[in-house]
Amino acid sequence: MRILHTADWHLGQSPHNIPLIPDQRYVLEQLVSIAERERPDVVIIAGDVFDRSLPPPEAVALLDWVIGRLVLDLGRRVIMIAGNHDSGERIGCFGGLLAQRGLHLFGVPSLPVPSLVINDDDGPVRFHVLPFVEYYAARYLTGNDAIKSQQQAYEALFATLNTPPAERSVFVGHAFVTGGEAAGSERQLSVGGSEAVSAELFARFSYAALGHLHRPQSLLGGKIRYPGSLLAYSFDEAGQKKSVSLVDMDGAGRTAVRTVDLIPRRPMRRIRGEITRGEFVREDEGTQPGGEDFIEVTLTNSEPVADAMAIVQQQFPNTLNLQWEQARLYGATTHTTADIIRSRTPLDLLRNFYLDMQGKELTGSQLVLARRAAEEAEREGRT
Repeated sequence: MRILHTADWHLGQSPHNIPLIPDQRYVLEQLVSIAERERPDVVIIAGDVFDRSLPPPEAVALLDWVIGRLVLDLGRRVIMIAGNHDSGERIGCFGGLLAQRGLHLFGVPSLPVPSLVINDDDGPVRFHVLPFVEYYAARYLTGNDAIKSQQQAYEALFATLNTPPAERSVFVGHAFVTGGEAAGSERQLSVGGSEAVSAELFARFSYAALGHLHRPQSLLGGKIRYPGSLLAYSFDEAGQKKSVSLVDMDGAGRTAVRTVDLIPRRPMRRIRGEITRGEFVREDEGTQPGGEDFIEVTLTNSEPVADAMAIVQQQFPNTLNLQWEQARLYGATTHTTADIIRSRTPLDLLRNFYLDMQGKELTGSQLVLARRAAEEAEREGRT
């Protein structure tokens, strides 16, 4: 059996208010091409389909397009579950009806943990499917008030599984497994309890197709796989290759995993440099100016520079974040613009703003009024 495993699409995400729908369609077109070329028996989408529980209409339209291509045009079976970013009720809507066309939707956890069987030339493979579940939801489902962590929740839910030892089985879920490496853009799964689940819990399955972690990785000798996110969604993921996982399972349940890279339309990059005579001079010549790549810049100037973002954006228009390396001034290695702002008093910020806008310092009388206004604002903030 061949499985195409993907997760963490986050359709509708707009970092820095920049819509990513065109970028997400660009890589989903590649995913459809992979499915057409590799002809998997089933496509697994392991949660965080959308970036928020109430996605924008264009994100819903994009999902409608890609599912239509996979199921109706290519005839692939699709298993899709809700992640912690999704609304389970919305993901699972019309699940019973759509299953007849090969689209299996699982939005809300239920007991016993549901499963479906898909056959290949070697016989049946059972897919156990568990959408994202909070430990307190598992407590309600099982009636076990002692559940206070994700680990305990999964132990209780897995106790309802009924998989014969010799049967090939796949687990589809959305969880953080101990030993997994986060990329930095994942949202915390659990509030007020431990969010990690031990890898050993999944040893009973031939393969565990998980979502949540945005960095592609395998655990438990390859039995557990995170395919990673569709795109880089933070600069901590800059330079990280994104991919989908192709899993080939033999008649004994042994699996071999291949990764197929996804090429972003506008990759995220980090560059360093200095503003000299009103021009940004970068240290690394590998990133060419004028492109559409999303850029995070670390400035190495030892002194603050007025209109630094505007100067950098003359060369790199899609610069989204600016950091300052201000060791001499601030006694630390790297400071973001927000760090610098927090290190100054409101009066300092006003004086610098006036200087930038007017090209001159506040007069004595203006400074008195500004200081008085700052003191009054501070008093009001304490009350």
